[in-house]
Amino acid sequence: MRACSDIRRAQVSDAEACAQVVLGWVAATPWIADRFTEAEMTTMFAEAIPERDVFVIGEPVVGYLSFHSDISLIAGLYVTRQGEGLGKRLVDYIKSDRNYLQLWTHAPNTRAHVFYKREGFAWTEDTRDGEDGPSEFRMEWHR
Repeated sequence: MRACSDIRRAQVSDAEACAQVVLGWVAATPWIADRFTEAEMTTMFAEAIPERDVFVIGEPVVGYLSFHSDISLIAGLYVTRQGEGLGKRLVDYIKSDRNYLQLWTHAPNTRAHVFYKREGFAWTEDTRDGEDGPSEFRMEWHR
């Protein structure tokens, strides 16, 4: 992957900052359930970071992207400041050495749909019940 001065691989020490990014999004999103405490979310990140490709942006951390490289799946993309290009930079970072990506997006998250379409992702026929409540749609990107 190409170098990017403020994107780096997450360390377990970034778990709390990543948890804060997600918890901020949850607090600002009325259609998603607030299911986890800060401690629970931090523990989930601390356990996931060694198991996945997780990248953070900013110092202090203002966003992250979680990636399953074996199936080219973006498992999570959250930023604290939408509209500033942070998400695009994280997605471009993952795109840089891939020909295919997939992800699941919450059905009510129309802002994310607009973002992913602009980044070249297209809908598939796949839908599923989301683990955190709302149904989800699958999207794919091909170089």
